[in-house]
Amino acid sequence: MNDTYILRNEKSSLRISRRGLHLDELILNEKEILMRSEDGSQTHGGCAFLIPYANRIRNGTYSIGKREYYLSRNAEGNSIHGFAKDMQWNIEVTQMNRAVGRCKISGEGYPFNLHSTIEIELFDNSLNVKMSFLNLSSQTIPLSPGAHPYFLTSGDWSISCENGIDEVEYEKGFFPNGIMKQMNDPDQYLNSSKSFDNCFKGGGKLILKDSERYITIDRYFMDYFVVYNGKFASGKSVAIEPMVAPPDAFNNGISLLMLKSGEKFNCGFTISVEEK
Repeated sequence: MNDTYILRNEKSSLRISRRGLHLDELILNEKEILMRSEDGSQTHGGCAFLIPYANRIRNGTYSIGKREYYLSRNAEGNSIHGFAKDMQWNIEVTQMNRAVGRCKISGEGYPFNLHSTIEIELFDNSLNVKMSFLNLSSQTIPLSPGAHPYFLTSGDWSISCENGIDEVEYEKGFFPNGIMKQMNDPDQYLNSSKSFDNCFKGGGKLILKDSERYITIDRYFMDYFVVYNGKFASGKSVAIEPMVAPPDAFNNGISLLMLKSGEKFNCGFTISVEEK
């Protein structure tokens, strides 16, 4: 079984890793779109899929009813970005430009049976990602998936929003306090002059603009997004992370999905590029 797979469509290509179904390298219309990971970490480049939860779970713990669950924790004492990114996925290339990844998501602190299917289709100027989740457990389970693409930028950049957005206010670092602050002029706020590791809700289509091109991120049933241009963006990219729910949703319950046994949920996004 291959460790990496290549999709092609005339002037575009995509390299996919079995580990985490990670999108290692994306070229659209002969232009590189995603920054490659410089240290091999799944969430420091390319595009990682964050399942069963995106972003942080405070203290790596959460409860369902009276039962408490304990997730693996990082150096800061929290759990971050799920564990599907480190699992080996089964990948089927169904056409030259299309692949389907499948994986049973179950692990430490998440002893359930979540069947995940991700369909990836490559076109000349765009990439379409459809994520499907089926709860094959006998009980209701929590789910708040996301993705973590790092977009290469040239010079100054800004992000414009089709619709209005609210900023998710944090307390004690990166954990929502339940307050959403309306952004009056997001197009003037979301730009390379500031440092971000912030979560927002809404926005509709998001358009990343730099000196060379427009990159559009069109999401469905992923109403939240994080903007990150910190250390791991390496000064040459910005991560725009579509998510179903904000950080720590397993604890705060904000927009958290609770999938009943046998229930299915679909979400996804499209990345498209247009040269200036």
